[in-house]
Amino acid sequence: MKNPIIEYLQQRRKAKLQKTNQETQRQLLGVLSAMEACERQQLLFIDAPNRRVLISDIISAPWANNDKLWHNFFRNVGLWLQFRLSQEQWNKRRIAIESKAMREARQKYANLTREELRIICVKAQEQLANEPDEPIRDEYEFCICDGLLRSDAKAEAIGTWKNGKLTMKVIP
Repeated sequence: MKNPIIEYLQQRRKAKLQKTNQETQRQLLGVLSAMEACERQQLLFIDAPNRRVLISDIISAPWANNDKLWHNFFRNVGLWLQFRLSQEQWNKRRIAIESKAMREARQKYANLTREELRIICVKAQEQLANEPDEPIRDEYEFCICDGLLRSDAKAEAIGTWKNGKLTMKVIP
């Protein structure tokens, strides 16, 4: 016979863990949406393949006076970059797997309807969900620019973020 107190405690622990996971997801979505909004307003620019980020001094200035906020800002930029890179990586893999599945189906069957092609794509996406993701490095280069939107923009600082370590050089 199961102990009702232990069952109750286990249920509470699961509920608390689920609530913590939901809060973490909500915070992460908040960070990503804030970074996307900054990109739409052209305060951040990303060069994902080269792992470079251009940051406007307008957005970086409020955090520059507090080391903890400054560090968190660059960690959030890194999360945003990793999100973008993982999206691009997933899309490339999805397209490759779908294309391969469609080529193989067309070789077997000459005339396929759009519905049959859609079903083939869905099955290929299910196959993709079972494959492990490739790890993404937690590093990028950044440049903080004064007047990023103007033609006479000049770099104020350059640096790197690598595995939670921030190195930066201020340009006089």
